[in-house]
Amino acid sequence: MGNQDYEQEIDLKELMFAVFHKWRGIILTAVIFGILFGGYKLAVGLTSKEDTETVQQAQEDYNDSLETYKYTLLLYERELDTLRTQIKNQEDYLSNSIIMRLSPYHKNVASADVFVKAIPQDAMEDGQMLTFDPADSILRAYESLISSAALEKIEGIDTEGAYLRELVTTAVDYEGNMLTIQTTYTDAQGAKALRDALLEKLQDREAELQTDFGKHTISFVNKTVSVITDSGLYDFQQRASNMLTTLQKSFNDKKEALKNMKEPVAPSAISTTVNLKSSVKYGVLGGGIGAFLSIFCICIVFLMSDKLKSEREIKNRFSLKILGVFAQVPKKKVFSRVDRWLDRMEGKSSKKPAEVYEIMAVNVRNYMTEGQDIMILGSVSMEKMAAIAEELKTRVSGAEIHIGQDVGISAETLRLLPEAGQIILVEERGVSKNWEIQNQIEVIKSLDKSIIGCVVL
Repeated sequence: MGNQDYEQEIDLKELMFAVFHKWRGIILTAVIFGILFGGYKLAVGLTSKEDTETVQQAQEDYNDSLETYKYTLLLYERELDTLRTQIKNQEDYLSNSIIMRLSPYHKNVASADVFVKAIPQDAMEDGQMLTFDPADSILRAYESLISSAALEKIEGIDTEGAYLRELVTTAVDYEGNMLTIQTTYTDAQGAKALRDALLEKLQDREAELQTDFGKHTISFVNKTVSVITDSGLYDFQQRASNMLTTLQKSFNDKKEALKNMKEPVAPSAISTTVNLKSSVKYGVLGGGIGAFLSIFCICIVFLMSDKLKSEREIKNRFSLKILGVFAQVPKKKVFSRVDRWLDRMEGKSSKKPAEVYEIMAVNVRNYMTEGQDIMILGSVSMEKMAAIAEELKTRVSGAEIHIGQDVGISAETLRLLPEAGQIILVEERGVSKNWEIQNQIEVIKSLDKSIIGCVVL
């Protein structure tokens, strides 16, 4: 099998547990970096406190920042109060205004023209006779009266006078002495009732205006009730609705900005407490950086290493049968229970050696060819291979069992290999290298020798 054709797949589970098993180093690195970062920050803060000029400048900057913070806070609160009032007023307007309920495509209107005829008078000034027509002033007076009229309860109209005024429009023709009044409502009856109420107001004030502006007469002509389409009304309604949305967005933005405002913290140069808190923060930051760097290095070593990582690699990479997997003997360390717990989580073999030897012997008997000798090869020590050979001799009959060193370094093994019938490889996780295993397999295959399988230590 050509190793150059093998596409290595990264087992994320193996990578994750490779990191977990290095938890002591990760914690130690994090602690060292935390102490270095926190100690550096504390030393800088203590040094700054001894510099009088630095402390004074820091105090002034802090006072300026605090003053700016208070002023900005007060400004935001005032703006929020103003926006609350504007939003409430706009909501009331949208709910109660009649004009917002009108259809711009079916607008009921009632109109009337008020013709004003002034009676000319002669006036004497500096001994000269002057003749003038006061119609313009009278027209402006009536237009002002319409605009400022106190509209009380009108039959057929169910809203307040404040919302009635925007339903009335006027236009003045000074050349023709004509005042045009137009009213609108949700229905034709309401528009007509509002128009008639205004005309009645004009009649009631006619005598008063004759006293103020001179004798005149008014006539109501061209009274009509109709339905029109008003694109300007549509634009007005859209602007009114959008204004509420704009106000609400502005309120939310101001509220979020106020929420995100943070009161200035006294610098470490003038506050021991702040200096200590800052040192702790830097310590935590340093610990995080240390842990990250440690994990990063572990991942790089895992990915770059060519050592055998697990028995799955023997099966997937070299397509060899697994004859037996021995549990790795844990080293005695502090908190070794954590290591054993990680081994169980990873699913590593926890079988006792005697049980593994028995499984290994059964597999060898199943896969071996009767009458052929067996040679045990591998990149592990001779002592470990000898122990396996002795156990197999007591459990497997019908074949001679020999041992040999790695074919890449032992000429004696190369000399004996052609005489061997079948091969058993013995490799050790974390010790055997994949290129060595590949080299052994290539030599064995080149001599047309069959490999029963592999024992993983």
